[in-house]
Amino acid sequence: MLFFKELKPQILSKLIYHNCVLKIETKKPNGGEKIIWKYYESQLAKLKFILNTIWTSINITGQEAVI
Repeated sequence: MLFFKELKPQILSKLIYHNCVLKIETKKPNGGEKIIWKYYESQLAKLKFILNTIWTSINITGQEAVI
């Protein structure tokens, strides 16, 4: 039970994080500093939107959102 309640969520959260970082970095465009900066800003905006949606769902329902 310890594995499923404590260890597995920690492992999965790290896996999801590193997978997102890998996806962002592998899709990074070649180009100058401005192009790369705009790319990172757009990716950050997407992540903020997703996190705000999750937090809003948690606050409204009082439960964790299922992703």
